[in-house]
Amino acid sequence: MIKKSIYLSVAVCALSCFFMITALLYGGKSVVKNQFIQPGFENDYETGNPSDKLTPEEKKNWLELSSAGMSYKTHILDNIYLDNSDYGKVYFTNEDTNKNVLLKIRVLNGYNEVVAETGLIKPGEYIEKVKFRENTDAGSYKIKIMSYEPTRYYSMGAVIIDAKLNHM
Repeated sequence: MIKKSIYLSVAVCALSCFFMITALLYGGKSVVKNQFIQPGFENDYETGNPSDKLTPEEKKNWLELSSAGMSYKTHILDNIYLDNSDYGKVYFTNEDTNKNVLLKIRVLNGYNEVVAETGLIKPGEYIEKVKFRENTDAGSYKIKIMSYEPTRYYSMGAVIIDAKLNHM
């Protein structure tokens, strides 16, 4: 009887060691939280300055953003009109005088949900229109302008402005 319990104990220990080694070798993947995902570049951009394209009404609402705390200068419309295909003109620029910054925008509703977003643009580029989520209501929104360092994509901060969204 004692021999049986010794054999059983050895078998249980061996089986336990086998499962522990298997778990260590083939166990679950480690999860990296808050892993940075590099933003993609905008495909639908133009080069130059869009000021010649703006209507007189758009020129009134085309904000220039720059300050001592910002390492860049940009322009954007704060009064956006959506067309029937859910595109809104923003005329968002990364001025050619900006040398070391990549920019992108997110348009946020009152619940901080993203209703429109661009890819990154380089200095000297601009985005005329951005695609909005289908059935986006007219009203007040926030535009978050995000800046990145171009070689390692470190965040250089963000600026949030108020904007109004209208339907044509």
